[in-house]
Amino acid sequence: MKKYNKVKNTFILFCFLILISHIKIIQVADAQFIYVDISYDSTKDGFNSGYFNNIQYAIENASSGNILYVHNGTYNESIKIDKSIQLIGENRNKTIIEGKTKNITISVTAENVTIENLTIQNSWDKTENFGVVINSDFNHIKNNVIMNCDRGIILQNCKNNSIHNNIISNAIYGIGLRRSTKNIISENYVSNSKITGISLTDGQDNKIKNNTVLTNNFGIALSFENNSILDNNFINNNRNSGFNIYSCNKIFLYSNFLKNNSYGIFLYSNDKNITIVNNLIVKGKVGIYLPANLQNYKIYNNMFSDVNEAIHFEKKTTIEMNPPILIISIISLLISCDIIILCYFWKKRD
Repeated sequence: MKKYNKVKNTFILFCFLILISHIKIIQVADAQFIYVDISYDSTKDGFNSGYFNNIQYAIENASSGNILYVHNGTYNESIKIDKSIQLIGENRNKTIIEGKTKNITISVTAENVTIENLTIQNSWDKTENFGVVINSDFNHIKNNVIMNCDRGIILQNCKNNSIHNNIISNAIYGIGLRRSTKNIISENYVSNSKITGISLTDGQDNKIKNNTVLTNNFGIALSFENNSILDNNFINNNRNSGFNIYSCNKIFLYSNFLKNNSYGIFLYSNDKNITIVNNLIVKGKVGIYLPANLQNYKIYNNMFSDVNEAIHFEKKTTIEMNPPILIISIISLLISCDIIILCYFWKKRD
């Protein structure tokens, strides 16, 4: 009998534990999603609990790990994200956050935040208005449209963020990194910036790859940057230079396609340890502009077509370019033991 009661009690306890665990799972699952719709009001079951008509109020009532799903509509808000949440729009062209009169439309201070499928627009009314400002680590900003903002996306003093597949247009600066490290900027389309499409300042170990950057003043500009990689970007029709590299160290430019820029790649005398490999530079005034003071440059396997000068050496010499494309020539130069150049360029047949 005692043995029977022991088995019975064990079985009851086991069933009770299973029941509690299922209740807990259901509660977590129910709490994971929070819904935002501009049309929600007090007639909606769960209004101001799991259902909101204001994004910021939803964030204030959320917990870390929650997913905030925002239905289509126009939300006139300034949003501060201080929790590790996912903010996901229903449709990136129809879920719109208006930034009018807001200094920062979306500010992120928590880590592990995702912002996805939103249009963020019209942050113009004050000095230095921002679409998205990131001041934290390990965040993902992806698949958004950001337009008509003074600054599109800005990363400040942060690391290990991913900015991926966003469309950014009509800014002063499209994407900007300040004192930030180990971030990846990839597959974005940045256009019509008054100054720079993508800028990196005083950071290191960043990767800029597979982006399309066009019709800006400068395409991608680096200053005081260290050990960063620019790989496989399409840089087209920028009024000044495609790449503008100032006071940088250990910068690697690989397999980029630069077209219709006044200067393809522009470097300064305080740059050092610059590697430029396998790039295609088509059309423009100068393919690569090199300073008089060369400090350990490696430039090889680049191809030039339809540029006035392939490589311009400041106060030294130039390599003239003559289209059309008929014969490939190879040039190897060793200058003062500080620069190695191996270029492919097209030479006109006599």
